[in-house]
Formats: sequence, structure tokens, C-alpha cells
Amino acid sequence: MNIKTKKKYNLGSILLITSIIFLMNLPPVQALPFLSIFSINGGNFSLIKVTIIITSIIFFSLFFIKKYMININFMDVLIYFFTLSYLINISDIAKSIYLVIILTMAYFIGRMVFINGDMARLINAIKYGGVIQSLLVIYSVFIGPIIKPVEGSFLFKNFGNGLGSNMSDFRAVGTIGHPVVLAAVLTPALICWIISVFNNSKPTNRKMKLLNIFFTLLLTYSIYLTYSRGTWISLLVVIPLVLIKLKVKKRVFVLFIISITFLVVMSGNIINRLSLITEGDASFSHRLLMYFWSWNEVTSSLKSFIFGFGSGGSIYRLNLNPPIDKFLAIDNMFLSFMVNFGFIGLILMLVLVVKLIYSLLVNKNDVIWWIGCVLLSQSIVGLTFELIDWEQTGAIYWLLIGLGTSAVSKKQNPLLFIPKRKGMKNVDVKSLYSS
Repeated sequence: MNIKTKKKYNLGSILLITSIIFLMNLPPVQALPFLSIFSINGGNFSLIKVTIIITSIIFFSLFFIKKYMININFMDVLIYFFTLSYLINISDIAKSIYLVIILTMAYFIGRMVFINGDMARLINAIKYGGVIQSLLVIYSVFIGPIIKPVEGSFLFKNFGNGLGSNMSDFRAVGTIGHPVVLAAVLTPALICWIISVFNNSKPTNRKMKLLNIFFTLLLTYSIYLTYSRGTWISLLVVIPLVLIKLKVKKRVFVLFIISITFLVVMSGNIINRLSLITEGDASFSHRLLMYFWSWNEVTSSLKSFIFGFGSGGSIYRLNLNPPIDKFLAIDNMFLSFMVNFGFIGLILMLVLVVKLIYSLLVNKNDVIWWIGCVLLSQSIVGLTFELIDWEQTGAIYWLLIGLGTSAVSKKQNPLLFIPKRKGMKNVDVKSLYSS
């Protein structure tokens, strides 16, 4: 099977790559205020957001200029419903604007990536964006912090992991500012690099093979340094799935799993860190507490049960009725979505995510299943923090949902059905995973 990709870059392609590199490496505006281009109603328009806006406008223009065809499907209807929800049911106007950019626009960009023939470039942008961030992580851990802690904020502070003793008590934050978010940012890149290592569909010279292995180990070590248990667990679920989908030889699969098991057992830090998942651990107990808090909040009235408290409503409710531990974060993207948009919003989001991931993983088109693996991993991690509320992770998540939606839509799948145009060439599908 062949995939079509353009020989030449256009403005949309360049902006797409720029957006991904920015998303995976630029610090929050709280750390570097000059990254805020302008503000409206208390909402900062960071360089990342402005780049996403411009990219979506360019893709929207290409949509008309090149007369692309997009057939509206069930996923699109859900996104339109979400967009109307946070434009009508508003608690915080800045949050509504944020969701339009990070959810709706990122989703549309993802839909257009396939049609514009840019998926290969997207994969490479994710891979090398992750490498850049990993190098920054190594520098910040072993040489010195790149960005100083933000006064009055938890960003870039010395996060402890509960293990004590010098270096092992330090959690890497890179240029992202938070270890859990950093791990979630690096995960898509690690999955793509693992695929590059075990992909045997295209001959790879020894130097490139070693480079693929080196970058995979670099990403793995960087994620290890975050001590993010949620990400570790998600990768323990997804990596075996990746190897199964790649149909690696049984002995390679067994050897890899044994190596991972050996690493976990031999690393006292990993075992000790995972062993902290008990009610006595403040981090775990808070996340458990928020299930009960969220349920009590949304069931306080029939309206909140059905429609929630509106975009930004979760922040309002946390300040109005804080949980008993006084930590003002829900730390679960699905619970946060429920508090903001009620059970209707939660159910529709679960339908969208679960249906799409399943469709991607079982689809016989062997170029798209990686999207399902990344979304599965990010959704698992989303149970441990509000993934959508961080622009770095939220934009990539919804962009991949848009990409996956186009990938599973047989009526318009540009990989299979768009006629070859001038300036396009055929490329072996699996070669996308090779560097």
C-alpha cells in the first residue's frame, strides 16, 4: 500500500512543523512573559496559541483554494457540539477562547494534515521535537536549570518524588515546567521512535538504526527522570501493543518485555515510586478524593448534572468549594470535562475517544494505528492530570484526534482515495516510521 505525500513544502506544512516544535519545547508564558503576544479578557495569547491560529487559518484557506472535500461524520458533529457548548455555556470567557484554539482549531488542523499530505512531516516533527526537549532535560538535570522557578507558581519548582536522597528526589521538568506534563509531551515521540527501531519494512543502514536506538533510549531516560507514574503505567500498557502491531518476532518481543521487567525490578527508584500508590500518598489520595468531590459538585443540581458549570466552571467551583486537602486541581481530564460540561459532555467525550481509538487500532490500514497507540497512552495519562488544560498536551491530543478521524473515514481517506495531484509522489507507507 502506498501513501501520497507532497514533494514540496507549502506554508501549511511549515506552520504545522513549527507548531509541533513550539508545543513540545516552548515554556509557559508564566515563565517567559515575552512569549505572550497579547491578552484579551484575562486570557494570554501565547506564541503557541497564535501559531495554532495562523496554521488553522492557512489550512482553512487551502481548503477553499485547492477545493478539498471533507465529508461531515459523527466525530465532526461531536466536535461541533463541544464548540457550541463552551461558546454558549460559559463560566470563564478566557477558558472558552482557550478551548476554541486548543480543541476546535487543533482538531481541524489534524483533519487537514492527511488531506494536505503532511502526515510524514507530522511524525518527524513529533520525533525530533521530542529529541530537542530530551536534550534540554539532560542539560537541566546534569548541568543546570534552564528556567528559574516562577514566583507564586508551582512551575519549575523542585518537585520531590517521595524517594529522598539528592538526585533521586529531583523530578525533571525540562522547559515545560511540570514533570507530569513533560512526560506526556515526550510520550508521542517515544512511541514513534520505538516504531522506527522495530520497523523492518524499509532497509535501514546501521548508522541510522543505531541513531534510532539512541534517540529511543534518550526519550526513555528523560521520561524516567520525570518520575511520572501515570506515564510509566501508560507505556507499560502501550509498548507491548506497539510491538504486537509491528508483528515483531516472538523472541524479540519476549526479550524486550524481559528487559523492561528486569529494568523495573532492578531499579529501586521505579519500584519505590510505584509503591507509593496508596491512600497514604498525598498525590494518589488527592486524585482519589477528586472523584468524590466531582460527583458531589455535578449532582448538586439537575442543571449541573446534565450540562455542568460551563467552560472554566471547574476552576470557579474549586475556589468556591475547595476539597478538604485544599489542593485546587481536579487532576483528571475526564472529571474536569464532566464538571465543566456535565454528564452529557462526559459521555460524548468518552464515546468519541473510545470509538476513535478502537477504530484506529483495529483498522487494517497499517499507517494509522500509531495514532491510536498515542491517543490510548495520553488518555490513560489524562486520568492523572488535566491534559486538555495544558496547551502543550491539549493541542497535540486534539490534533491527533482530528488526524485519526480523517484516517478512519473511508469516504474521504486521502491516503487511499484522493486522486494523485501534481507535486505529489507515492511513498511506502511504513517508511514513514523510518528516520
